[in-house]
Amino acid sequence: MKKTIIWIVIIVVLVLVIGLNIRSLITNSKLETNEYEIKEEFKDIRIITDVANIEFVATEGKTLVNCKEQQNANHLVKVEDNVLLIEIDDTRKWYEHIGINNGTPKITIHLNEKEYGELYAKSDVGNINIPNDFKFESIEILEDVGNIQNYASVYNDIKIKTNVGNINIEDITASIIDLSTSIGNVNIVNTKCANLISKGNTGDVFLKNVIATEKFLLESDTGNIEFEASDAHDIFIKTDTGDVKGSFITDIFIFAESDTGNIDLPKIMADEKCEIITDTGDIKITIDSIK
Repeated sequence: MKKTIIWIVIIVVLVLVIGLNIRSLITNSKLETNEYEIKEEFKDIRIITDVANIEFVATEGKTLVNCKEQQNANHLVKVEDNVLLIEIDDTRKWYEHIGINNGTPKITIHLNEKEYGELYAKSDVGNINIPNDFKFESIEILEDVGNIQNYASVYNDIKIKTNVGNINIEDITASIIDLSTSIGNVNIVNTKCANLISKGNTGDVFLKNVIATEKFLLESDTGNIEFEASDAHDIFIKTDTGDVKGSFITDIFIFAESDTGNIDLPKIMADEKCEIITDTGDIKITIDSIK
């Protein structure tokens, strides 16, 4: 019995000692602000970070990159081969990652031109906001956790992928729009493109005033798909457990299939085709032009 008590005391002491040592390593991580003036000309923008919100701001003044960042986790900012590079340079020790952050790191990019080449952004955690002040040749965004808002048009393609987060696109034109989110909603408003692809596991898809000259490909495992006053030449919509509801603005031939849900379709023969498949959801489609 005495041995048992002794061992219990030893274990408690060890736990307390280890806990105190770990606590001594955990400190509040202060954020510092660093500003970089960009004097060289560049066409493309490339951003690679781990935890930071990213925001673009139009300015008539100097081109600046403002980084609110953790100590020993600064960003390298430079122009190389006509590319503005913003990349995390994390020199922290392992225990410095345990600290409590006083605020959220943020990268603010002040740009004084309206049009740029390729925009590439990759982040582990953080929101990304691109206003309608700019236009790019192409946009590619890869995000693990965070919401993405894009109001900038492109000449070519937009590709946005996030594991957890919402994707919002509004008032843009593009060739191909390719969106993917595992957990999150997709909202697209007042947009014109050639092809629209949206794939998700858990989350709703909403379209309003979206016109594609070629195809819609909309898929969601457990979310609803809804659209208003939208159109494409060929449309394929698939969801496992969600409902599909929408209105087209031109006549389109619709084939719909649901294992257990209700189907309500207009009877129209047309060259444009729409295929809708759902396992357990309802399907209801209208045509604005004949309402």
